[in-house]
Amino acid sequence: METLRIIETHAAGEESAGEVWGLRYELLWTALGGVAASLLIIAALVAGGHATLFRAMLATGPAILTVGFAIFRQTHPPGYDTDLLDLWLHGPGFGPQPPHEELP
Repeated sequence: METLRIIETHAAGEESAGEVWGLRYELLWTALGGVAASLLIIAALVAGGHATLFRAMLATGPAILTVGFAIFRQTHPPGYDTDLLDLWLHGPGFGPQPPHEELP
């Protein structure tokens, strides 16, 4: 009689959220939303007849900001962006004061 073969698999391992163009999947929608906003702005400005340089500068703003934010979130630990915003809004918070130097 044959014995049952046991094969180890990684079926219980962590699932990956996936990446597209080097960005995590949930951050990709943020970046694509900024690019879509840039396209809508440039389409509205073309219809309005504004200068080409003005159109380019104004329309690239949302794309640059959202792609930059997505890359910032990708390259820092989870929660770093909210902690940084809290630091900017409320200061360093409660903690021990650094020692002051004694005057001579």
